[in-house]
Amino acid sequence: MKNSQVLNFEDYERGLAHIGSTQTLESALLQNQAAQHAQELNTSVKEKYFRFLNDNCQESKTEARHFIQTQLDKISKNCEDLNSEYLPRDYAELKTWISDNAEEVGQQYHQYLIERASGKPRRLFKNKSHALNFLKLVAPTKMVDGAWLHGFINHPNEERFAKLINIYLDELGNGDVHKNHVVLFRQLLTKYGFEDLADLPDALFVQGAIQLALGCNTDAFAPEIIGFNLAYEQLPLHLMITAYELKELNIDPYYFTLHITVDNALTGHSKQAIDAFRDCLPKIGNQEDYFKRVISGMALNQDGLSTMSIIGSYDIDNEIVEIFKQKSTLGKYMHGDHCSIGGKTVNTWLADPQDIPEFLQALQKNNWITRHEDPKNSRFWKLIESDKAVMFGVFSQYEKQVIYDWIAGTALETLPRVERLGQSINIFARKELTKNVANQDIAHNNALTIQPSNIIKMELAKKTSVSQASNQVNESKPNNLSAIEDETLFNSKVERTKDKAELLTLLTHWMSPANHHSHLGLIATRFYIAHLDDLR
Repeated sequence: MKNSQVLNFEDYERGLAHIGSTQTLESALLQNQAAQHAQELNTSVKEKYFRFLNDNCQESKTEARHFIQTQLDKISKNCEDLNSEYLPRDYAELKTWISDNAEEVGQQYHQYLIERASGKPRRLFKNKSHALNFLKLVAPTKMVDGAWLHGFINHPNEERFAKLINIYLDELGNGDVHKNHVVLFRQLLTKYGFEDLADLPDALFVQGAIQLALGCNTDAFAPEIIGFNLAYEQLPLHLMITAYELKELNIDPYYFTLHITVDNALTGHSKQAIDAFRDCLPKIGNQEDYFKRVISGMALNQDGLSTMSIIGSYDIDNEIVEIFKQKSTLGKYMHGDHCSIGGKTVNTWLADPQDIPEFLQALQKNNWITRHEDPKNSRFWKLIESDKAVMFGVFSQYEKQVIYDWIAGTALETLPRVERLGQSINIFARKELTKNVANQDIAHNNALTIQPSNIIKMELAKKTSVSQASNQVNESKPNNLSAIEDETLFNSKVERTKDKAELLTLLTHWMSPANHHSHLGLIATRFYIAHLDDLR
């Protein structure tokens, strides 16, 4: 292996003495470099997120490292009770700690099921649009699932990282399109029309940016990543309830149920996370520093908006206003002067977004919308959802669900299930949709990638060409080649690559957070697994 591909494991073995002792020095150097990178460092978290993702940290690695160090400094300053006593030192005690947590969550979930059986309402989601809104808001995090572990696949020869590598490969579905976590989540986004999420609030990108930044700075933050992973892989109650309520609302819960099974405390990621913690524990030297940094990484897992705060933020009255505001940007030009409501034309109503709340009231006062009844009784609903809907296609699946739930109001739960929730989940349809989502690269201009949503720009960054990234495939390859031709070129490149380090660079590029869910990314993952022994 090239030296650039190898961590300083001798120093790591001495209790991370090298990394630990140089941490203060590195922080000082980064502060000096901040002046040279003022423009980058002052950008929003959202911009950092996309930059970390799209160039695979080729040019933004230093910025990403500074970003993580800044987050860790905040944690150290704000968490006075952050100490290594929080985490059991003994492996057997740690296993008990994990199993006790799983037991407690299991009991809480059992109580939840008893409550639901007795007739109590859903705990997380008021209606289907609420659940769909949740999927939209967590997309920046879910679309980089597992990214914090990416750097470890560069070190297949290090046995102590075996569990971490295995977890990352599971996140990638081991190259199976039906189990790749990002493919599965994108399937949900695509189905409900979340095609452009670029306007999501900056705060929703914090956790995803942290995960991406960790993934390309394994050499600097290995203990923190181990701690982050240890916290992330523990089973939370809200995950189990989310899966249950999504299914109840006819939303495919497979992405979430997959995490429930794969993260189990007996053989799954939860168990492997504590094994990795043990395997990477320094045998001699400063173990205390290792424990402290692992604890900091666990705290880093809590940075950004929590799942429960995101769920609790939903307000359907605000959401309906925002949807109409978005439509007004073009809608204000699309209606004839004969379209008048409450003494004003529709174009006039839509001309100023601030008038939208009043416009919605006018629609109700003038009998276009009748709240708290079956939406089919409202003239406006018939314009967007009927055999001769004149506004067919104006609203996405998600937007129509919000409108339906808002109009139905207090009458929602009394309406026919299929009308308010749609058809029941079809596992065969899911598999077909997953396959279609994974192969969308064939139909897009860039055949190397898949990009059904602007939440993640899956194409290679402009500054990182195919050849620059890692001498990929063929820099003169036309943009409209089929997936079969892509695979042929990829296999040819792999066969011609005799140098082990060069081959590893090729594979890990396509297994990166930006690429692993593409056609070639899935192929690279399968090849990496099949030839893991050869790569060591």
